[in-house]
Amino acid sequence: MLMRIEEPLLSRLSPLRFKRILDLGCGYGRVTSYLKIIWPDAEVIALDISRKSALYVKKVIDVDCLRADGLELPLRDEAFDLVTCTQVIEHVERDL
Repeated sequence: MLMRIEEPLLSRLSPLRFKRILDLGCGYGRVTSYLKIIWPDAEVIALDISRKSALYVKKVIDVDCLRADGLELPLRDEAFDLVTCTQVIEHVERDL
């Protein structure tokens, strides 16, 4: 699976072990699926504001996928060992 900049960055982390991983702003799961390949024993959870994306990722990649706003996460602090957030900045309003 060929990826843009995420592949070399995540590959450098591959020797590390993570129990819970959050892919924040997962879109259609490109990074989510890569996380599952690198860390098959980890619990990978995806999150996106789009209902369509969340349903697709849950069905196709077979991970828990939450529909939520990344600015108001329905998750407890320190619940994840690794959080990824790619391809999101262009969707954030400047006035925040």
